[in-house]
Amino acid sequence: MSRLSTYVPHDMYYMYWERKEKFLLYEDIDENWTMFAVENGSFYYEIGEEQGTASLGDIVICPPKTPFKRVVISPLSFHNIKIELRRPDRATQPEQHEDPLFPGRKVSIVDLERLRFNFDRLKFPKLRATSSGRRKISHHILDIWYLICEEWDHDNQTLAHGMPHTADDPEMTWAAQEMKRQAFEELQIKQLATALGLTHTQFTIRFKKVYHTTPHKYMTSLRVEKACTLLLETQMNLNQISECCGYQNGYYLNRVFTKEMGITPGKYRKLHQI
Repeated sequence: MSRLSTYVPHDMYYMYWERKEKFLLYEDIDENWTMFAVENGSFYYEIGEEQGTASLGDIVICPPKTPFKRVVISPLSFHNIKIELRRPDRATQPEQHEDPLFPGRKVSIVDLERLRFNFDRLKFPKLRATSSGRRKISHHILDIWYLICEEWDHDNQTLAHGMPHTADDPEMTWAAQEMKRQAFEELQIKQLATALGLTHTQFTIRFKKVYHTTPHKYMTSLRVEKACTLLLETQMNLNQISECCGYQNGYYLNRVFTKEMGITPGKYRKLHQI
C-alpha cells in the first residue's frame, strides 16, 4: 500500500470562512479532493461510512465525486482547500478517487503551533491579489499537506477506526484495544495500568507517546462520539444515552459533552435535526 506522502497536491483552490453558522448545502459533491481544516468551532460530517465531529486541529478530507454531508455544530471558522493529487512521476495525471488508500476521513494534527502558523499566513487578505502571493498560498497549503502526511504515514493509522497503531509498544496497543472494547462500561484507567504493572503516571506517559493523547482523553473521545451518534439516530433522553456511553447519569454526560464539543447535547441534536 502506497504512503500518502508519495502524492503531491496540484491546482490548489483556497477559501477561508469565518464563524459560519450554517453550510449552504447539507450534502455536496466536488470534482476535486476537498479538505475542511478547522480553526474554531466544530461540525458533524459523513463521508460514506465515515462519520464524526471535527474541531480545532482536525482536517476532514473528502475524495473527489464523493458525497460530503456536513452540519455546523458551533460557529465554524475553517479553511476550505481543494486539490488534485498526483505522484511526482505522473505530474500531469491526477490520481483517481477509487484508490483504496484514500477513503474520506478525519486527520487530527498534533503540531498545532505549526498548523496555526500556516492558518495565520493564509488569511493575509492581499495574498490572492498577486502571483507571488498565490505562490505563498500554495506553499502554506503544501506545508499543511505535509502535516497531514506525518499523521497519516508516520503513525500507520488504521483507516477503519481512525486511531494510531504501533508495533513498538504492544502493551499500549493492547490497552487501546481494551478501551475500545470496554469504553461504554464503567472501565477505570487505573485498572488498565494495574493490569500492565504500571503506575497511572507511567501508563499515561507511554500511552501519550504512542497515541498523542492521554488515556482519559482517548476514552472520553470514544464516549462522546457514541453520544453524538445516539443523539442523532435515536430519541433516547440524556440519562438513557449516558448509560450507553459509560457515564453514571445525564448530568455528568452533559458536562463532559459540553466541554468537549462546545455545545450542549440538546443543542447538538436540535441543530442537526434542522
